[in-house]
Amino acid sequence: MTGKYDERRHPDAIAALARRGLTDDKIAHDLRISRKTLSEWKKRYVAVGDALKEGKVIADGQVEGALYRRACGYTYTEKKTTEFPDGSQRIETTRKEVAPDTTAIIFWLKNRAPDVWRDVQRQEITGTEGGPVQVRMMTDEELVAAAEKTMKKVKG
Repeated sequence: MTGKYDERRHPDAIAALARRGLTDDKIAHDLRISRKTLSEWKKRYVAVGDALKEGKVIADGQVEGALYRRACGYTYTEKKTTEFPDGSQRIETTRKEVAPDTTAIIFWLKNRAPDVWRDVQRQEITGTEGGPVQVRMMTDEELVAAAEKTMKKVKG
């Protein structure tokens, strides 16, 4: 699939590559075209843009689901087959549990509810009754008097 755009093959191939989570650069590489050509195709052929979006939505959904499962924890069934010298087999089924992952929880919350969970909380300072903070310059005499008053409070 090189060079010339083929409306019968390229959209399906592009969607399949995007579903695998490939970037546009990697998709172009796998199609043996330049990144610039892929960008031009996106502009010229609606089917190319749609194929990329469709594939990326599916890939992103799969990753989101995996992250959610890691954040919440999950159970799975593990099967172990033991073969005996006589050719018979025994299959053991074990239910296993994966505990919630703290890092996945933090990542999920910071991205889904950033106003509540971001690392830096925004603080706002307001003046009287929520109005603006009043700022005025003090004279040297007022500044000295305020410093002396503060020192008296500190010393007791």
